[in-house]
Amino acid sequence: MNIRVLLVDDHAVVRDGLRALLERLTAAPPQRVLEIGTSKGGTLYLFCRVATPTATLVTVDLPGAWLRGHYPRWKDGLYRSFAGPQQTVVTMGGDSHSAATARQVESCFGGQPIDFLFIDGDHSYDACKADIAAWAPFARRGGVMAFHDFGSRAEGVTRAIFEEIRAGRFAEIVGVAGTIIAFRMQ
Repeated sequence: MNIRVLLVDDHAVVRDGLRALLERLTAAPPQRVLEIGTSKGGTLYLFCRVATPTATLVTVDLPGAWLRGHYPRWKDGLYRSFAGPQQTVVTMGGDSHSAATARQVESCFGGQPIDFLFIDGDHSYDACKADIAAWAPFARRGGVMAFHDFGSRAEGVTRAIFEEIRAGRFAEIVGVAGTIIAFRMQ
């Protein structure tokens, strides 16, 4: 695959990238959604809107993330309120690279493979590689794994993704828009 990267860090570009991703998800709504990196909850809200009416959505952020300015603890209830009437939203404090967190997430999905994974966690190279290694095995064949901050100033994310492309981790690129890149899983 030949991809050129233009470094961007512009809110309009991020908005356009999210719009393109959401349009793809609307065409084939996911039943099981995993988000790594909750931050302010904006993408979680949007994923609830495009997931199936009975979807389970799990969002993982580091324990105590609310103490480091990511979000206050009281927002857990707010984030759960994003769910539609028959949807389930699970907020989880945990290290996305730990086996214990993986077991908890797997339990939330009843051992079923994940339809859509969105990785927007630690932007370092090592952390992005670890997130890919940890979560790709849980993806449904034909499911989608997307990343935020590709081609942005988060050089570690871009480098890790390029290495995974070269290694053949992904079946195909579903789309690149703004700072979001999405892949169909093998």
